[in-house]
Amino acid sequence: MASLRCRIVAPTGVVFDGEAASLKGPGWEGGFGILPRHAPYLVRLLAGRLLLADADRKPLYDEQITGGFLMVTDNQCTVMVEGLAVPAGA
Repeated sequence: MASLRCRIVAPTGVVFDGEAASLKGPGWEGGFGILPRHAPYLVRLLAGRLLLADADRKPLYDEQITGGFLMVTDNQCTVMVEGLAVPAGA
């Protein structure tokens, strides 16, 4: 099955760098999903859940983010997050 090369960068450094079958996130105009061979895409991210999954829909990366940007080109996805949300009471 086809995969999408994904790299997630937070202020502290790279938090994920690998292959994924799908990506879901909170976009400026609503939630979105990215699959392999997606058209070029640039979106501002809002606070919410960023989820990368493998072909069996098992999570590879599942975190709450505070915002950022996502860009897809040539079957590669780069996500720059402003920060990772801290759970209440932590």
